[in-house]
Amino acid sequence: MTEYKEKYLKYKTKYLSAQNTLHGGGKSDIVILHSPNPMMTQEETSQHNRFLLDEINKIGTVHHYFLKFGTFDKSFKIKNLSFENTTHNLNKYFESKSLTNTIIICFEHASPFGLDFVNKYPEKCQTIICYPLRLYTKESLDRYIWKYREQKGWDKHVSQKYSLDDYLLNINDKRLDELLLDRANNKFIVYSVVEYNLRKQFDKIPTIFKIPTHLFSRLDLHFAGSIGRNFERKEIRDMKGIVTKDDALLQSFMGTFAHIQHDEDLLNANGVDTNLSTHGMDINQQIKYTNIRIHYYIGDFEQQSDLDLLDLIKCIVSK
Repeated sequence: MTEYKEKYLKYKTKYLSAQNTLHGGGKSDIVILHSPNPMMTQEETSQHNRFLLDEINKIGTVHHYFLKFGTFDKSFKIKNLSFENTTHNLNKYFESKSLTNTIIICFEHASPFGLDFVNKYPEKCQTIICYPLRLYTKESLDRYIWKYREQKGWDKHVSQKYSLDDYLLNINDKRLDELLLDRANNKFIVYSVVEYNLRKQFDKIPTIFKIPTHLFSRLDLHFAGSIGRNFERKEIRDMKGIVTKDDALLQSFMGTFAHIQHDEDLLNANGVDTNLSTHGMDINQQIKYTNIRIHYYIGDFEQQSDLDLLDLIKCIVSK
């Protein structure tokens, strides 16, 4: 695969690299919003995307932004997990760097926070890319709680010392500080606090986009990968109520259908209906029509999707 990557990047992007130089490539400001994962250090988070980061560094001037609750070495309060607080802090960062007309690339769970920021400050950004945007809905939130409460997943596989109600569903700053004092032994619980509070804000994630928005939509369509993630891991199988391999595949397919339906809803909300065309639209309608692109990302083919992401960034910079 390494040989394939090198050959692909050498020949596939040769023209785009030339165009990049002609149009002043390397001068575009690119802000990377790293996925919040308080189980990992900044270095570990960066290393996880090392190939992408090394290649993006060749394309523009890259600024790395880690959310306040986003890495193992940072302490935070419950209020810091809100979109409002994150957008406020990110705006201060943009002002300190005098960033305008910026390309924002959001990795994984940073995507909803990035979408909220560009919705509030569209004048500061030319494009946002979510790589990928996962499915955040009331149904996914309810299922998240169900597997921990009704399926007893929290008590069996997370913690018997720290209760689900007090240390996740109704956590406060005092109990969060308690977890952070022994962070090395409570890494997954702290991660769950971040994850749960993100999922709770599903109805705040913008669905109408004011600037060109590229959403990579992650689908789990690989047989071995779906079985490995959902059936062969005993704790996951138990929490999700999976009995057979067919159950695991069925759940994966249901999740895929829900995600594609959500994508269609976003397209239609932004004026992209398969039964419509731009012919006859006024200029404002045409602008709205161009503000969303959805790219499909097969969960177990990350390396191919990485190359697709790089090609997209080069196309944007070369415009």
